Amino acid sequence: MKATIGGQTYNTKMAVEIGCANNGLPCNDLDYWYAALYKANDGRYFLAGDGGARTIYADVEPGNDNWTTPGKGIVPMTAAKAEEWAREWLDDASVVAEFGALDWRGLECEGPTPSGSCRCAYLGTLGELVARNDPALRSIVLDGNGAIDSWPDHYVSAVGEESDCYTPRKAADWFGFHEALQAALKEAS
Repeated sequence: MKATIGGQTYNTKMAVEIGCANNGLPCNDLDYWYAALYKANDGRYFLAGDGGARTIYADVEPGNDNWTTPGKGIVPMTAAKAEEWAREWLDDASVVAEFGALDWRGLECEGPTPSGSCRCAYLGTLGELVARNDPALRSIVLDGNGAIDSWPDHYVSAVGEESDCYTPRKAADWFGFHEALQAALKEAS
């Protein structure tokens, strides 16, 4: 697929595919989409995909601006948006290979407010939680290998990430967290 957008040419044949995903809906659904994340030789990222009539890939029916049909297309992305998309939709190996692990040194942890509302309350950095032996650390769930599996009712954001306590973390987003936690525990002792 090839397109020129804003004077820039995007060509899937001249770029490296980072990974692909779809939203799991049937392909005849109006909201179905499939996309592959690409990186051009000059470092620009873009999505190339197709989707139903209610997606970013929809085509406008000629002569009727109010009617869309399934379509395909290319969507340019900044490096930050490409990383955000990849962390949400791609497998762990693809994310870490292209963007690396998150930087946990400045980790900020959030959890439900004492009243249990949906709003998040700032808990502090990982080092601060360890230093005060915060009970929140006890709810971390480890997998069979001792790595972080999940932290129910908590959201953690690494350096440069926007805080969002409504988004569950995927395993790729936990990559490196276990090591950061071990380092903080060692530093506190």
